Amino acid sequence: MLESVTALSILRLLPKLNAKTISGEISFHGRDLLKLASKGATGPREGDRVGRQIAVTVRIHAKASRSDAMAKAQEMLRLVSIADPERRVINYPHEIPAVCACMS
Repeated sequence: MLESVTALSILRLLPKLNAKTISGEISFHGRDLLKLASKGATGPREGDRVGRQIAVTVRIHAKASRSDAMAKAQEMLRLVSIADPERRVINYPHEIPAVCACMS
């Protein structure tokens, strides 16, 4: 439980009524984690389709083009046995049933 509260406070996701950020810095290997948490707009967003969530991460880390990143997203879904990855990349996460991960 304490780890969850700590993680939520680092990301500034605790309810404003129950938590207050006074000041300070949380560093890891010399990088301020609070500043990293505020850069969320550069990564995948919760409301994105599955393919975009994966492709954005590929583009950031592998410096890939959009089309290459989407192809990699399909490949990654195939590697974890998601059936019909070409179709699944356009689904939202809640649209993929849990049984979809069964061997295709």
